[in-house]
Amino acid sequence: MGSWVAGGNFVGTASSCSVTSSPVKGKICTPPTIPINAISAILKFNVPNGVTLTANGTSVQSSNGQAIVNVGKADLVDWTLKSGAYSFSDKVLISRRDVAGLGAFTIAALPISIIYEPPQNAGRTNSANIQLTSESAVIDTISNGNSTTSTPTWAGGEAALMVGKKMASITPQTSAAWPLINGAISALSGRPEVTDVVEVNADHTLTVKISDSQMVMTRPHSGPGHGDLIAFYKDARVIWGMDAGKVTLTLLDHHGLSVLSVDQLRTDIAALSNGGLAQSRLDVDTLKSLIALDPMASNSPLKADTILSVPTLSPSRFEKDKDSPL
Repeated sequence: MGSWVAGGNFVGTASSCSVTSSPVKGKICTPPTIPINAISAILKFNVPNGVTLTANGTSVQSSNGQAIVNVGKADLVDWTLKSGAYSFSDKVLISRRDVAGLGAFTIAALPISIIYEPPQNAGRTNSANIQLTSESAVIDTISNGNSTTSTPTWAGGEAALMVGKKMASITPQTSAAWPLINGAISALSGRPEVTDVVEVNADHTLTVKISDSQMVMTRPHSGPGHGDLIAFYKDARVIWGMDAGKVTLTLLDHHGLSVLSVDQLRTDIAALSNGGLAQSRLDVDTLKSLIALDPMASNSPLKADTILSVPTLSPSRFEKDKDSPL
């Protein structure tokens, strides 16, 4: 962007200002526009150490003679350089050209649902279940058609034309009847052609729907935060596309549905930490991210062990108040 020293002038990309006298006297400043071929933008200034750079509310301290701040996708940035009692402020417009991109990536575990296991009774028989259904459709349209063309026979007109030509061959051109005969022949010869076209079209659409349902039930019977089940697709492949800065995601395909309890995920983490193998075939980071989805299992105020803990009551709570008339 430029360089600045406290008490001095800013040298670099800055607003251009002009003084106006109509309708009122004042100064109009136009911020500069910087085109970039990227989504996120970073502002960099050459300043002495100890200078504070604030851009759209984010402040950083300069070091090694530079102040750098990431302004992300912002189109307009208000920035200020400040050192002691001195400061310099300005604005900058960021213009992004039409940027297009296409790619793909794989998600190790794509979460689908969480099935919370209810608190257990004395016999540990309480459970919860859910039915997960996936459906896909294949639509095929087949079109066929035919057409026929026919020209109707103009029998009456053809006969009249033949009679007219015969009369013309035997009538002198000096005869009073010649203009009438010749006009009739011309009219019959210039008749419009009539064509009939018959088209027959037929469309046939075939739709095939494939539905896959799976009933999932909590079975560990270890209670919330332990027996909760995490349902996820393994190795989900996703296509991303970017056009003019807008990013869209499309799920391409995935492996089968996996359902594991929170305690099983914890067991896999312990196995990997000890150099063993995980039953889920997932890495530690993925396992931790799945557990973090369950508020009853993660380290939050909603942790199940805290919610379901039995409070300790003083025995005096159940003693009769001696001063009570009852």
